[in-house]
Amino acid sequence: MDEKPEPPCKTGSQCITKCMECAEPTPVAVVSGYYGGKCVVLPTDPARIFNSGTAFYTHPPKRKPLTDEEVQMVPKEKDMGVAEVKDAMSRLDKELDVYRNEVLEEVAVVIEQFKGSFGQDTVMSFAALVRGMKR
Repeated sequence: MDEKPEPPCKTGSQCITKCMECAEPTPVAVVSGYYGGKCVVLPTDPARIFNSGTAFYTHPPKRKPLTDEEVQMVPKEKDMGVAEVKDAMSRLDKELDVYRNEVLEEVAVVIEQFKGSFGQDTVMSFAALVRGMKR
């Protein structure tokens, strides 16, 4: 049986760097064929989405390892409790509601300007429905 050597980990950035060196390389995508003269690349993980122009490397590009101080600054899941996460999400929802309401108003204005086969009462009802979706 082919055993993996014990990782030469220490602490902080050295541990992260060494563990990455010890990790088995795994493919992130495969070429599935050609379509319209172009190579079709599919991710091996169906939940992963690659943007057009994503670069794939045979080896990851060289990066400067994190310092121990930078490693300490990486947020840890256990640092935030459920209450803090809910509070952050609530603040974000309120911030996004402003944009949502602006978009809904734009849609309502466009509906009001619609000159089609619907009567004016119907058009105004659609606009009122859209405005009623504001938060």
